[in-house]
Amino acid sequence: MAAVPHPIPSYRPMLPERVVTEGLLSDAQLESVVLAGQAHEKHFAAEYRIGAGWETVQRVDADGDDDGDEDAPASDDHGKTVADDEPLSDPVRFRRGWMLGDGTGCGKGRQVAAIVLDQWLRGRKRALWLSQSDKLLEDTRRDWCAIGGREEDVIPLGKVRQGADIPHAQGILFATYATLRSPARQGKPSRLDQIVAWLANGEDENKRHAYQGVIVFDEAHAMANAAGSKGSRGEVRPSQQGRAGLRLQNALPDARILYVSATGATTVPGLAYARRLGLWASGETPFETRTAFVAAMEAGGVAAMEVVARDLKALGLYQARALSYDGVEVDILEHPLTPEQRRIYDSYAGAFKIIHQNIQEALKATGIVDGESTLNKNAKSAALSAFEGAKQRFFGHLLTSMKCPSLIRAIEADMEEGRSAVVQLVSTGEALMERRIAEIPASEWDDLSIDLTPREYVLDFLEHAFPVQLQEPFEDDDGNLMSRPVFDADNNPVLCQEALAKRDALVQKLGALPPVQSALDQLIHRFGHDAVAEITGRSRRVLRIEDARGERLALRSRPASANLAETAAFKRKYRLTVDRREAAALERALASCGSTAMIVTAPGEPATAPREAPAASFDALSLYDDNRNGRITCKEARRHAIAPVPRGHPAYRFMRDGDGDGVVCE
Repeated sequence: MAAVPHPIPSYRPMLPERVVTEGLLSDAQLESVVLAGQAHEKHFAAEYRIGAGWETVQRVDADGDDDGDEDAPASDDHGKTVADDEPLSDPVRFRRGWMLGDGTGCGKGRQVAAIVLDQWLRGRKRALWLSQSDKLLEDTRRDWCAIGGREEDVIPLGKVRQGADIPHAQGILFATYATLRSPARQGKPSRLDQIVAWLANGEDENKRHAYQGVIVFDEAHAMANAAGSKGSRGEVRPSQQGRAGLRLQNALPDARILYVSATGATTVPGLAYARRLGLWASGETPFETRTAFVAAMEAGGVAAMEVVARDLKALGLYQARALSYDGVEVDILEHPLTPEQRRIYDSYAGAFKIIHQNIQEALKATGIVDGESTLNKNAKSAALSAFEGAKQRFFGHLLTSMKCPSLIRAIEADMEEGRSAVVQLVSTGEALMERRIAEIPASEWDDLSIDLTPREYVLDFLEHAFPVQLQEPFEDDDGNLMSRPVFDADNNPVLCQEALAKRDALVQKLGALPPVQSALDQLIHRFGHDAVAEITGRSRRVLRIEDARGERLALRSRPASANLAETAAFKRKYRLTVDRREAAALERALASCGSTAMIVTAPGEPATAPREAPAASFDALSLYDDNRNGRITCKEARRHAIAPVPRGHPAYRFMRDGDGDGVVCE
């Protein structure tokens, strides 16, 4: 890729002079702004008609007649294909898109902000920034403000009710893919309709086709499988957010589409969302349909995909760079395993060997396997896949945890020398913690007796994925002997007692093996949570607390502003400057508090009871209703760290208080 040059661009971006004079963008980042602008100046050679539902796209031939679909008609939520008599738009030409595939640390967010600012200064002051998580809102604001934008320009869609008009004449609308795919409900239009109506200032075809602003698909690989695919277990239906992403691109054919992803696609069919790159049905490549493109690429293997990436760069449609490690010195810290650690590792390796043997026997006992024949391929594949996944996660965490003694000694040595230590971990173990916490009553969260070690991954597999349901043999239409799950008269699964006995024996064996604490917990417990600046996505964590009640483990929430507060505290300690965006975010967090007065509890005095959350004006459903069904469940409340939910909290009226005590999910 490095040997392939970009075409020489003629585009001149419109940016404030200080962006260059003050070094707000590097030369490499400015290059992306120029290349994106150059690509966005062009349109596909072919013309298309777009269906009223924004899913059907029909190619128009040279005579102005329909030339068939660009792709097969998409299916709606009920599996029905789009009607043949669906109204089609006047012929349009799609504006060409551009993809940014830079690796970690290259400043993709700031490059995206600069591309938006370029069009903003040209008068196109309505843009859309889609991201995978609402936790990236502050990062978006940081990047926008860093090049001269105002924080209030970034508008979180989650603060606007579904179906309501967005009360801003201009701005960058920030939304997640989960929000984008939210369907119409209770007579209110879908979120996609709401977004399109605001961007184009109406849903009229002429207004939609006239919109020329920027639409950013950050972490664009989240739209993978936008057109469906074939898997090892049969047909895979298109993903809802992939379909929503395609409909958005079809609804606004003249929009400047920007795909951002360091991992654009792991499979060829996964590129279906990137229609604006013109790889198929653009009138400029030999592939008239997406299906033809996928078939050709899969026949060519990895080499064909490398050629595609190379050609996209040569056409000026793709940029993929990584940070250089030239001049960087790497010192490998080697951790010698102690005899005790070797014994622990060998004992777990032996346990997994036994688990694997027992899975094979359980598959036979339940009727999934009969001798050398597999009667239920899906059930066998699911069981073995879950086992291999649990095994890889477990040993990854185990090995990382075993290295911590050497890591802690190195950190202590650095601290004695007056240096700070920055530790990067692959996983925080949050998902495992949330599953365990969900099983414990809220009344016990302040004094926990819980095992959150990597061993829990294996126990979780045994409890939920080990094959224990009995299967019965039957013959399919072709006379092949198969098996299917057995249910009793009340539609409850019938369990195989032999498989259950094997599973219970394995649980007992694992429970007797020594636990190894996770790496993040070891660091926090060793240095104390007040001394570790944790910059993660965890909304809750289990901490070791020492107070008048003694030492114990307790669950503590982390607000959305925790990462900013931790960063600011770290910078103050080492006399670094807190930037304007961090200061503003901290001010917002303090402004949202009912009181900023310090609460002091003397030793031996009971802690002040938490006050009920005040009523707020924001839309609780937009924030907490992940399923978009008009209700908020305890699972959703715990996921957002608002449980237990007292009467008076904005979410309370959308929840069911079964015992009528004024508190839900206690």
